[in-house]
Amino acid sequence: MRDPDPRVAGQGLAQLREAGVEVVEGVCEAEARTLNRGFLHRVEQGRPLGVLKWAMSLDGRIALANGSSQWISGSEARSWVHQLRSRCDAVIVGGGGHGLATAYYLAKTHGLSRVAVLEKGWIGGGNTGRNTTAV
Repeated sequence: MRDPDPRVAGQGLAQLREAGVEVVEGVCEAEARTLNRGFLHRVEQGRPLGVLKWAMSLDGRIALANGSSQWISGSEARSWVHQLRSRCDAVIVGGGGHGLATAYYLAKTHGLSRVAVLEKGWIGGGNTGRNTTAV
């Protein structure tokens, strides 16, 4: 796979060829693109790759009417989410309720160095748009 970053694209290949090294391109390219999808998305689209995940009950809720939270996903789904988070560079959590506690838990259990907690109403709301870095 040729490096799509215009600052270096093809220079390494040219150096190898100039040094007399045979270069074969395209070997395992699909696998390389999958492995580097975050990098490729940033370079090609100009923004980081984001993954949106949430759990919601059939009635469209994420908590009970009184605000208390219950497990609404099974252990297999939670395990999959832990694997997903372990492949992410950063996680953003909602600031309502247990946001800060969730951020510290994620940082500790997944080794994340960047976890942001959004203030209530930050997305689409009339809030200041500030966020709090938890770690």
